[in-house]
Amino acid sequence: MQCVVGIGRFASKMCPVVDDLSELTLEMMWNAGLQLVVFYHYEVACRQHFQLWPGSCILAPWHRTTDCPALLSAVDQALATSPRTTFHVTQAVLTPDTGFVFSHINQSLQDTLAGQSLTPFLDWLRRQKCGPGGVNIVAVDFIELTQLLTILLNMNQTMAKHLTSSQDGTAVMSS
Repeated sequence: MQCVVGIGRFASKMCPVVDDLSELTLEMMWNAGLQLVVFYHYEVACRQHFQLWPGSCILAPWHRTTDCPALLSAVDQALATSPRTTFHVTQAVLTPDTGFVFSHINQSLQDTLAGQSLTPFLDWLRRQKCGPGGVNIVAVDFIELTQLLTILLNMNQTMAKHLTSSQDGTAVMSS
């Protein structure tokens, strides 16, 4: 419980746990002056501090494979079966096992694993949507080698345009 003693310093910026994740948007958080969603894997502390989200509210499946097609299949399956009542981390991280490490002893993980997974994963990501039932948190290795931020910004702009047009009944044109 020592970790949560200093929670008071940040409490005014922490988003309280909500029952319906569809109610939680960046716009809602910004309007309320909230900047943090804090997950804590100690249920007793979460019950005592309404700003601490239980670890069960965020799923982060680790796919433990060195094979890119297997990773993409696992990521796709995990996203499709993720409950809409939790956050979901989509992880495009290939994981070396002992045999892989020994057979690539003189090579870097960037060259052997990250390099081979990034392009196929980014292609997969471009076909996804964000928001409920879609991608909401993404983790990759060597982000500096990717166009991840551009892809995510485009996904969010597409979702925002869709929400705007569905709320006011007008079509939104973009250049």
